[in-house]
Amino acid sequence: MMTNRRSQYRLGTTTKISVTLPDRTVPLEVENRNISWGGALFMSADPAICDHDTLRLTFPWTGDQSFSAEAKVMRYERLADGQFAVAVRFYSLSPLDQSRLVKLLKLLAAQEKIVRSEPIDPIAETLDLTVTDDQEMRERLKQISEGRLSLTTFGAYRTDQSLLLNLSGSQRYPNLYLRARVVSQEILTFPFSNQQDLVKLELDFEHPEEDLREIATLLDT
Repeated sequence: MMTNRRSQYRLGTTTKISVTLPDRTVPLEVENRNISWGGALFMSADPAICDHDTLRLTFPWTGDQSFSAEAKVMRYERLADGQFAVAVRFYSLSPLDQSRLVKLLKLLAAQEKIVRSEPIDPIAETLDLTVTDDQEMRERLKQISEGRLSLTTFGAYRTDQSLLLNLSGSQRYPNLYLRARVVSQEILTFPFSNQQDLVKLELDFEHPEEDLREIATLLDT
């Protein structure tokens, strides 16, 4: 039996989506059952899905548009009717696809809030990073363009947790909203002090390399 290891709020939705396997060019049509910032759960009758570690999920969007996410298969379970329940974790989305995912989650959350008549958890845990000046922003942008960011903040996070990083505070450079995963953390304690413990975080970014490299072009402006 599959157990729930997700931290993000999962939103129910019965939608036909496409799943592309690494060794196939023609996608499979499957039924998505729920979705969150971190991943999705879908049903498939094709056992070939269970033979792969990674998949590409494509969700319908407005009009004839769509958005996609590269995903890792976390676990699967064969059900009594012969179908497979497959849980995946998103590990790479373009900034545009991330924007559409967030809009979909907000729409589903608003609908579920009406049905449940109570507040629901945020769709993603947000880490706000405000720089003090343009020079600090340049340093942060350089790190991000290389796919990794080190920072110190208050409050502990879970290793492997996926966050929405909000980078702001510069007059010269635009705010950035990026998908980041906690690679490691170190608690910095201050003995004989009333100061709150700090946490040193190492973040990886869950965007295609070409999108991260494009961030480096901001340094030329």
